[in-house]
Amino acid sequence: MQSLSEIVASTVRAELARRKLRPVDLAPVLGVDVRAVQRRIAGEIAFELDELPDVARFLGIALGDLVPAAVQAVAS
Repeated sequence: MQSLSEIVASTVRAELARRKLRPVDLAPVLGVDVRAVQRRIAGEIAFELDELPDVARFLGIALGDLVPAAVQAVAS
């Protein structure tokens, strides 16, 4: 079973791809370098909880849209 962090990373990765965005586009939103974003979306390190609202806003989705698959997976 995937961890909550892995599911969030996968969701962010998919949303970036859907919008034809790259880690370099998300880096300034989070105030980190591109490598840090790459590591987050690869699941090497977890997104910080406080970063998720900024990520959702940047992607144009509700915060809840970033997490429901993760919540369902953990709950089942």
